[in-house]
Amino acid sequence: MSRYYIDWNQSAAEVSSFIRGLSPYPGAWTKLKQQEQEKQRQLKIFNVSVSETLAQANPGKIVVQDKQLFIGTETATLEIIELQLEGKKRMTSRELLNGIALDKSKVN
Repeated sequence: MSRYYIDWNQSAAEVSSFIRGLSPYPGAWTKLKQQEQEKQRQLKIFNVSVSETLAQANPGKIVVQDKQLFIGTETATLEIIELQLEGKKRMTSRELLNGIALDKSKVN
């Protein structure tokens, strides 16, 4: 994998620092696997924050709650604030969720 690839098995602080350090260029990324599609898509993540309201989720598990996007790490859950899906423009997670359903998706 690329040196810019996000390892969700690290702590929330390490993942957050990794993303912040690579934003905006070259950008930290991961692969998004939507259940209904075979193909994985690249997902760049530019801005996150540690969630204080959502319980711990398994590393790489996507949780969608109240039009907010969360991904689990080893120690806590991160709220994804700004991202870019392969072939799309940079946007907020709310804008992404208005366009596609991620309820049964995961990142790896």
